[in-house]
Amino acid sequence: MLRVTDVDTPNQAALTYTLNSVPALALGYFTLNGKTLVAGTTFSQADIAAGLLVYVSRSNTPRTDSISFTVKDSNQRIYPDAARWRHLQYRH
Repeated sequence: MLRVTDVDTPNQAALTYTLNSVPALALGYFTLNGKTLVAGTTFSQADIAAGLLVYVSRSNTPRTDSISFTVKDSNQRIYPDAARWRHLQYRH
């Protein structure tokens, strides 16, 4: 599960992610509560914890993919990051 923590944010569920880039749609995509995400979309740590953020692969074999995002806390501090993951499960 994707997770960012911030020691000075009491409500970790309120951390807000903004996607800067997403995987090539032909290879896979993220959904949030069933809606396909594009760059610029925001979601929260609570959305992730609730299982609303899902990666759907269009590949039948495991591979490494990546996204780029920023995270804001309640103090508007921005955390740049990049995540890479290897997906082992996929949906058809």
